[in-house]
Amino acid sequence: MALNPQQLADLIRSKTEQRLSGLDPRNPVNAGAIDAAQTLALAEAIIEHIQAAAMVMPGIPVATTGSQSAQTGATTGPGAIL
Repeated sequence: MALNPQQLADLIRSKTEQRLSGLDPRNPVNAGAIDAAQTLALAEAIIEHIQAAAMVMPGIPVATTGSQSAQTGATTGPGAIL
């Protein structure tokens, strides 16, 4: 799956709503907590989206056990970053 700006925007919105629930924006005492919640929601959404969408590209050389000839040409296959 590729990175999708709309899915990321939706995830940011959802995380922000979750983090801001229970905080009254009209109360000036909550200003710092609201800023922190928005920042954390943004970071969480970006990390989750990248983890869900990022793929390991095939062809990255890797070391394997065994003889040198057995290791020749050993590369990674495509896979998801978990």
